[in-house]
Amino acid sequence: DLDIEESNQDQSQNIINAKAIKKLQNETNVEITLTIPIMPSGWQDKQINIIKAYLDADVDITIINSMTMCYGTGVYENEDYGTASVRAITNSIKQMKEIYADYGFILSDDQAYLKTGATFSIGYESSLYPTFTLAMAQTVLDDASKNNYGLLSMWSMGRDAMLEQNQAISSQYNYSNIIKQYNEK
Repeated sequence: DLDIEESNQDQSQNIINAKAIKKLQNETNVEITLTIPIMPSGWQDKQINIIKAYLDADVDITIINSMTMCYGTGVYENEDYGTASVRAITNSIKQMKEIYADYGFILSDDQAYLKTGATFSIGYESSLYPTFTLAMAQTVLDDASKNNYGLLSMWSMGRDAMLEQNQAISSQYNYSNIIKQYNEK
């Protein structure tokens, strides 16, 4: 899993990294997951260029995992982060199909959903963002189950296990139990 956070989205560095990953993949057949930021409107140009850097290097990307979190002003009025996360994934599916078509790969909706992941940030992140509740996690789970995402995950296990303090989490493993439902399907 290549977790490409905001500070690691420099295109020239991702081009170099993609070439190195391709060499590794040729030697080991390792599966590659790109974990990248997303907004409810979908991936921005930075993220699209990252995906293209890996496809240009002929890396076989198993899953493009979107960090469905920390949207700031990217949500609609009266839209919660669960619904915004579903909107983000829906928009990324359209984008993924367009990107892959540019490389000669025609993906069905089912294939695109199998190549997608969603990782939400549970509980309280900061005063800049709303608390990501269990109900919001359920909204994402419902969409993941309906569309058969390739991956559903959360940040962070430390919060869910109550190993780190989080004002919005009052008992252990509630979010893990939601994720577990998806993984057991």
